[in-house]
Amino acid sequence: MPKILSVPHDYDAEAATLGSILLGAAEEPGGIALVKSLSPTDFYSENHAKIFQASLDLLAAKMVPDQITVAYRLRDKGQLDESYKIPGAITPAYFYHLLGAVPTSLHLNYYAQIVLDCSHRRQTIAQAGKMAREAFNNNIPPTPQKGPVKGL
Repeated sequence: MPKILSVPHDYDAEAATLGSILLGAAEEPGGIALVKSLSPTDFYSENHAKIFQASLDLLAAKMVPDQITVAYRLRDKGQLDESYKIPGAITPAYFYHLLGAVPTSLHLNYYAQIVLDCSHRRQTIAQAGKMAREAFNNNIPPTPQKGPVKGL
């Protein structure tokens, strides 16, 4: 049976990265630089991207991202479901899941590297797919000739 391929992602590493940020790992030496090396687009989960963006917004405002401040920021942006009625939405309780997903916030650099590696692999696959579509649609520039074609 052929192996079913899925888009590269690591949900646990994303959750551990966010949980580490919520626990204050961004405040540790080198933590802010590491966090700023990531982008919301590096997260496969849309909810994780939103939580990460809220954390970046808080850091830019010289505030500490934790479960209270990030939830407040998401509430202001209309991205927090406090009614618990929208399937798949970010709820206040989800922050406790993120905090529980962190074995130790000291390993933020490892979790973030996994997120970056998966993101890079997704970008490579997307670029390869674009190139394949262009080739199939004959939308690639012709190969430049390096002189007269021999044998004609």
